[in-house]
Amino acid sequence: MSEGMRGPADVEVMLRAREVPYRRIDVAEAARADQAARSLGVDPGAVVKSLLFLADGEPVLVLVGGDRRVDPKRLRQVLKARRVMIAPPERVTQETGYPPGAVPPVGHPRPLPTWIDEGLSAHATVYVSGGAQNVMIALSFSDLSRVTRGRRALIGTPA
Repeated sequence: MSEGMRGPADVEVMLRAREVPYRRIDVAEAARADQAARSLGVDPGAVVKSLLFLADGEPVLVLVGGDRRVDPKRLRQVLKARRVMIAPPERVTQETGYPPGAVPPVGHPRPLPTWIDEGLSAHATVYVSGGAQNVMIALSFSDLSRVTRGRRALIGTPA
């Protein structure tokens, strides 16, 4: 990838450009959703995991709460794909500009088709990766939906 690695500044520039109100929170290294939830003192379901899947080889970003996992069968049905798999780490970095564990829902080199698990809508405020393992962004669920142009579907199951 010619642009090199991206970071929190790329995420914040994009959020400001789209006039999304947000709060940046610096946390102790919290790559996993349950660790992030503990350090923020919030429900794990309000912490968003941004996961890159390949649907018949094409990248798709899936946003799911920290208390849920993506159901591959449901995702395959929603995407009308023959084959759905989690992207290998090098492909995650190539497509998003961020390493696995630090992928934000926005600020990628090019827009990615995004799907949001319906379970996240239960939370007025959600917490997403800010583009580094120690940076979280708090924003409203409605702003997350708007800024990602994510389509909602029931694709998660309790973890």
